[in-house]
Amino acid sequence: MTDSVNIQAYADERMHSDKVDLICAALAGFQAEMEPLRKTGRNFTKGAAATIGDIVSVARHGAKHGLSFYQPSKAMRGIDGKQTEYFLRTIVMHKSGQWISAGWIPLCQTKQMTWRPLVAP
Repeated sequence: MTDSVNIQAYADERMHSDKVDLICAALAGFQAEMEPLRKTGRNFTKGAAATIGDIVSVARHGAKHGLSFYQPSKAMRGIDGKQTEYFLRTIVMHKSGQWISAGWIPLCQTKQMTWRPLVAP
């Protein structure tokens, strides 16, 4: 279930743990072994696209390196305080407790979106 919150509360949200040395080393090891991502689905232009299943099948191999992921979603109100928009955030975690996150990414781009999504610089 998502929480309805004002997007301004997330403008200064942290994007990683205080230290990232161990998670970066684990990500490098995982990426060195990672197979090319299969694209068994189709996107809106009928081109090849990775499905969630395709992505998860690759991401699960990160467990060998102590990596896991979590994807919370939020319903957030735009700057106007009226429009509700839906967002997803990916957090990659390491068994050491270190973590790295992407910003809140819109689940669906619409003409009515009142602001640009917050993404990592």
